[in-house]
Parts: sequence; C-alpha cells; structure tokens
Amino acid sequence: MKKFFIFCIMSIYLFGNTQEDSYFTCRIPNDIMLTYLLTEQTKKRDLYYPFILQINYSKEKSPEKFENVRNIILQIRGNEALNSKLYDCKNLQQCISTVEALEQNGYMNYDIGPFQVNYYFNKNDLRYMFNFYGSYLLSCQYVTKLILENGYSLDTLGMYNSKTPENKAKYLAAWVENYKLVNKSRED
Repeated sequence: MKKFFIFCIMSIYLFGNTQEDSYFTCRIPNDIMLTYLLTEQTKKRDLYYPFILQINYSKEKSPEKFENVRNIILQIRGNEALNSKLYDCKNLQQCISTVEALEQNGYMNYDIGPFQVNYYFNKNDLRYMFNFYGSYLLSCQYVTKLILENGYSLDTLGMYNSKTPENKAKYLAAWVENYKLVNKSRED
C-alpha cells in the first residue's frame, strides 16, 4: 500500500505538470520515465532528491582518476560520500561549486540529479540539472533521442545507462524489475 501511495504522489508530481514552461514536452510513457527514476535513484535519499552526483570513473580501471575526483568532491565542505562513487552535495550552490571544481581539473564524466543525467553527454545549465523537473525533462529528451536513433526496443531503453553490452545488460536487469514494480503498483 505504501508503494502504491508513493507511486500515486510521484505520478501526479511528475506527469500532472502541463510543462507549459518548457520548450519540450515529454512524450515518453509515464511508466517508462518512472522506471528510469526508480532505477537511477539512491536508496539513501528520497526518490525526488536533486542534489546527487555520481562519478563514472572506475576504481579498478582508473585508480588515479578515481581518487583525484573523489578528493576534489570531498574537499568541498559539506559534501557527503554516500558510497565510493555517489555523493550528496546538499544544495544547489554547493553542487555547482563541486561541478566547477571537477571541470577545472579536467573531469567531466559524472551523472547528476535524480535521473542521473550524464554531464559529459548532456551538458546543460547546472541549475536545471540539479532540479527534479529539469532532470526529468533532460532524461526524457535523451530517451527520445535514443529511440529516434535506434528504434523503440528494450535494448534501446537500456542504452540510457550504457551502450556497452555488458553494462547495458546489467542495467536492464534492474530496469525490467522496476518496470514490473511500477506496472504492478498501477494495477493495484
């Protein structure tokens, strides 16, 4: 029952908006967008929490880059490590300062906000990216672009996270489970 209530609230918030303030109207089905949100969320913060940054450098493949990025993020007072790759930058100004510090040091590969939009591939106004509604619209734009370029398929939906077959397969496994949960909640 609790999950159904959360689903209803999020659906109203996410998809009840007329989006008149946007140049882009999301035409991706609600259940797909909610599935992305659930798949990308951290369990350590509320579903809609916008001040999240996740680094995409591998500790195993690029240990020096990984440690440098981690140190830059943690040098900014108030940033909190939620795990070795995921950080809460607490507020908009702190998030912007964190991204600026990373950029100044040549690091661009990280995901931002509740929909974890990749900054390198979807560079945009950070005030927009660290905002729930902005993150939603950027995510929707990216999914739309993927579908237009690759056709509408489960494989395409998995490209949201990665085009690398191994990473995409891992992501899709979680995505499909969340999609079932979203649609089960809608039926209840």
